[in-house]
Amino acid sequence: LAFWPELQQSPAPRFVFSSNIIEHDLTYQSKEDVRLKVTATSINKDNTKTEVEVGDQSGESRTLTYYNKTAKQLKELAEKELDNFRFTGFRGSFTTFGEPFVNHGDRIELVDANVPDRNGFYIVEEVERSFGFNGYRQKIEIATKV
Repeated sequence: LAFWPELQQSPAPRFVFSSNIIEHDLTYQSKEDVRLKVTATSINKDNTKTEVEVGDQSGESRTLTYYNKTAKQLKELAEKELDNFRFTGFRGSFTTFGEPFVNHGDRIELVDANVPDRNGFYIVEEVERSFGFNGYRQKIEIATKV
């Protein structure tokens, strides 16, 4: 993107509840309610593994893999990523029209006109496109809030 600075400044596609969001299974959660367990694994030079777990043991699991890290380094990295995975915002997916066109990894804006405090920018995790009698649709799954 360094070659095209205008792309860095382009606005994020905007999706508004009760407007261009047709249906959704989005839930809004606070950071404190998110239960996660992060497992960090290091593959060492001698092909042995070092593994560290942080977070809630009964929470949703995330796995991270590194190369040649100590247990102390793994714990620091896992705790930092745990903070990144926990955020106050929406989780889930929604269906919208075919435009604006969205790809995996894009940044989008979600707008809730009824509760403006919930507005925010998210990274797209997955996009499924479909065509049919209802027209061109995109089912967008969001990942983290940015």
